[in-house]
Amino acid sequence: MRLFAYEDDKAYDILLLDVEMGETSGLQLARRVREHGSRAEILFVTSHFEFAGEGYEVDALHYLVKPVEEGKLMEVLSKAAGRLLTEPPSIVITCEGETVKLYEQDIRYMESFGHYIVIHTGDGSYKIKENISAFAEKLSDAFFRTHRSYLVSLQHIMMLYFSMLNTAGKKQKKEGSFFLSRKEGMHGFGLRRVEHILMEHGGWCKYNSEDGAFTSEFLVPALE
Repeated sequence: MRLFAYEDDKAYDILLLDVEMGETSGLQLARRVREHGSRAEILFVTSHFEFAGEGYEVDALHYLVKPVEEGKLMEVLSKAAGRLLTEPPSIVITCEGETVKLYEQDIRYMESFGHYIVIHTGDGSYKIKENISAFAEKLSDAFFRTHRSYLVSLQHIMMLYFSMLNTAGKKQKKEGSFFLSRKEGMHGFGLRRVEHILMEHGGWCKYNSEDGAFTSEFLVPALE
């Protein structure tokens, strides 16, 4: 027996559940909803107030005791709507015929494959037919386009890697491990301090001098 189309559409914001629903109970359904990671506001309707303590397990907003007065119902629904206004940003997608509500804070990154994108979260991945540029416009500025095929969540970045290649254009006089610049300074002197700072924060710096070129690589920790 299907209680409602929750398995096909999880984009509910408010669930009004009866504690006693025949073959199952509102509490069992609420536990299943929370197992799917839903942050929907849950309201219970019951004739038995002794079940109220169990509602804390599923973070229920309120218990309404039958018979429910219309004024009380409107009051609790307004409270639920108010809490939803302060919830984290989210987006609703349709994946394999199922409607899913994803919170931005759970999305790690997205990658594009032709006319499809794959959204990677901590709980799994979702493949949908969507242009990555159009999808990016639906999200907040908490995401950054690192490549035409990748969109990443800034809050999930732990390290940044980049490399540089500087060509001198002319052969320069070599002194020790470094080349002398036209300003008679030593290439790599500033990088020694950069390397020291990175090491203090868990990153690293690697560089190499060759005749006419200077290469460097950095792994930079994403500091909060």
